Amino acid sequence: MNERRWITPVLVLVGIGLIVGGGVMFSANGLGQMGGSYGMGCDPDESVGSGPPGNAVSPVTVKTVATQYLGRYRGKNLEIAEIMEFQRNFYVQVREKKTGRFAFEFLIDRGAGRAYPEPGPNMMWNTKYGRMSWLPWVRASEEMRISPQEAINIAQDYLDRTGSGLTVEGRTDEFYGYYTLHTVRDGAITGMLSVNGETGAVWAHTWHGEFIGMLGGNNEDD
Repeated sequence: MNERRWITPVLVLVGIGLIVGGGVMFSANGLGQMGGSYGMGCDPDESVGSGPPGNAVSPVTVKTVATQYLGRYRGKNLEIAEIMEFQRNFYVQVREKKTGRFAFEFLIDRGAGRAYPEPGPNMMWNTKYGRMSWLPWVRASEEMRISPQEAINIAQDYLDRTGSGLTVEGRTDEFYGYYTLHTVRDGAITGMLSVNGETGAVWAHTWHGEFIGMLGGNNEDD
């Protein structure tokens, strides 16, 4: 009986380690490689990019769904900062009104118009709004060890090493625990990646598909 009491906590800790480690191992893969950690941390009914490509969901509908989704966080002083349209989904960035700091990222299914948390850094690296934020040793810090410029340099070095021919924009979107940056080719956005603000690990967002365009932001009250 005593052995069983300590085996369960150990297995839980090992599982958490595998989830966190999966994100880091995934970040070491080249662009376009899904890796074993794709979708890690999602609920069973959350499937990234399950809807068909095309205009199954209109931009107006997307903004309505995004506003309704943000309504779950009523009282959190949040606003929609940016909406991007991709081949497989719509990407939405949420920002804290009071601090100006980016809070979290979520996706909207192109077919069903269903909103759900973005996988990857949003879940595994976000120290305030992510799935790991409930752990007692995870603290949301205002300062990160890696500066915005260092994050840009790390991201560009990663792109250079993968031979993608892409560059990063000269700005970062700062979340709690990580940065998200746009990747570009000949001045046009192609996608995005994130850089861990403490370890410098890079996680490419390979689940969006081809970038289509910007839909702007909807800064209505939550």
